[in-house]
Amino acid sequence: MNTFRWLVRFVPMVVLGALGCGLLGSSVATVVVLGNPQYADDFATSGKFSLNILPVSLDSTVIQLSDPSSVQITVDSTTPSGSYQVAVSGVSFANPAGGQSALGLLFGSDQGMATNDPNRDRISATIQLIRSIAASSSNSRLAIADFGAGVDTAYYFRLLQRFTPVTDTPDLFSALDSLTAVGQSPLYTSILRYLSYMDTAAPSAAFVRRLVVLTDANDTTSAPGDNLSAVVASANAKSIPIYLVGLGPNVDGDSLGKLASAAHGFYIHASDLGQAFQDLDFVFREGYDVVNAAFAPVPNAGADVNGKMIVTSATSASATLKFRIP
Repeated sequence: MNTFRWLVRFVPMVVLGALGCGLLGSSVATVVVLGNPQYADDFATSGKFSLNILPVSLDSTVIQLSDPSSVQITVDSTTPSGSYQVAVSGVSFANPAGGQSALGLLFGSDQGMATNDPNRDRISATIQLIRSIAASSSNSRLAIADFGAGVDTAYYFRLLQRFTPVTDTPDLFSALDSLTAVGQSPLYTSILRYLSYMDTAAPSAAFVRRLVVLTDANDTTSAPGDNLSAVVASANAKSIPIYLVGLGPNVDGDSLGKLASAAHGFYIHASDLGQAFQDLDFVFREGYDVVNAAFAPVPNAGADVNGKMIVTSATSASATLKFRIP
């Protein structure tokens, strides 16, 4: 069950000559919150968490933040009610590595997709992602696979298109047309098999590797021993970050968030697949900022928090936050 969600898009508020900002940096126009907060293991006592953001300038580039005072998080209300402060302790920039990119795409093709993606938006969103990557980095390579597409062990991992130049759109688009909506959800086994494939087909000496996983279900039928811990260990051993996109009401956002965070990626629960994939494309091309913060006092588990994040860089822009404490 997905216990909390960030609102990842917002109406920007721009204030010229914002207090304490000066006119030194690029002017921030909008802010995007990338997915869910990532809570420290000792959150219940420390209140520490982090979140990933895209502060975008007026010329549509990501602003590299470094000063904690450039980010302010305020709590407007909580349920049950309480008085809380959030202190930002650090801001760092996660810069995408240079070089030739190898992007793996793994799609859930279980039977739930018939309900959670009836219009096959995952296909149109991916087509736009491929076109964008081809326009900005034509030497990149992309592979496509899915899971939940059969009734025997083949459904654990079905490779629809091997790594191919991202400009080879006929083959890539044809692979996307093969996505189905049948079978179960062997999520962990499928990810492990994709990581092994990537490690062989796109060696780390030649490629910057990333894996994006889209799922609408919790793991149901992975092979024995294939679990979250095994996936994290494999991803980190191979230095392949995992970015997870959840779709529909049945995904376990807590587990997917932990997996993504431990595998040096992040988790997004997508209400708009096109926007989610557009944000990921932005992240891969330009990087993103990581904000470290802490609650004082620490809200009780299950509390609903409404607030605002304000980013200041020559101007200020704010994003509305809404989430539930795990």
